[in-house]
Amino acid sequence: MEDLHDNLKIRAIGVSNFDKEELKELVAFARIKPLVVQRNSDPFSSDLKVQEFCHQEGIQYMGYSTLGSQWLMRGVSTNPVLKHPTIQRISVAQNCTCAQVVLSWALQKHQVVVPRSSNYAHIVENLNAQNCYLPDIQVKEIDALDGHVPQ
Repeated sequence: MEDLHDNLKIRAIGVSNFDKEELKELVAFARIKPLVVQRNSDPFSSDLKVQEFCHQEGIQYMGYSTLGSQWLMRGVSTNPVLKHPTIQRISVAQNCTCAQVVLSWALQKHQVVVPRSSNYAHIVENLNAQNCYLPDIQVKEIDALDGHVPQ
């Protein structure tokens, strides 16, 4: 990949699903540090250690499944992220949808987010998440969900 970068075939190098130790190892030997790491991140599994390492190393963190779809693939019957009482309460307080609250939380954590949808209304809703600003107290309330695996 570094040769491709040197020969201007690619502009940047990124990795996916590298944990903190793997990133440390990569940064230690890579001539060209990755520009981005993509990992699963949502309020219940916010991946703070990797996010902190990326921030220290100048690597952009990109969260996928921010809205919680990974939980459905793990056998949880309903999306616990969008149905959680804390997210719902903040949604009402901010006059934003639950999806906008979660995306805003991730954006305020300096994550790049790429929510997927084929529904035009959801795409517009997701784009408008940038207009849903959460005060620090609400960001911390969502942060407190980390590590609490939904049933």
